[in-house]
Amino acid sequence: MKKNNVYKKSTSSRSFFILLASKMNYLFMLVESIALKHTLYLLYLVFLGLIYIFKTHHYEQSIRQVHYLNKEVADLRVDLMTLTATYMSLTRQSTIAKKVAIYAIYPSKIPPQLVSNYCSHD
Repeated sequence: MKKNNVYKKSTSSRSFFILLASKMNYLFMLVESIALKHTLYLLYLVFLGLIYIFKTHHYEQSIRQVHYLNKEVADLRVDLMTLTATYMSLTRQSTIAKKVAIYAIYPSKIPPQLVSNYCSHD
């Protein structure tokens, strides 16, 4: 009697995948061995990358803060100029005379005289 070949698995179709799987297994082993050999080096590179990211973030934050403070200085400078101009206009003699005229205080029409420090005895 003849053997039934229907259920027999073909070796030619599976051999390619078996070969591929074995090569992939060797590839994974190679990658794992390289990773184990260079673990400290990889950790060092990761650490350097984190330092680079931190420094970049800190630099950008400092630049933003400098821009903010420059804007604030400009605003304060404008306020200073406004207050200085207001103060200068309020301290003029004519402005002061107008403000104290309400209390019946008027500027003197007699010019000031020099008072000497010494006493004259005759």
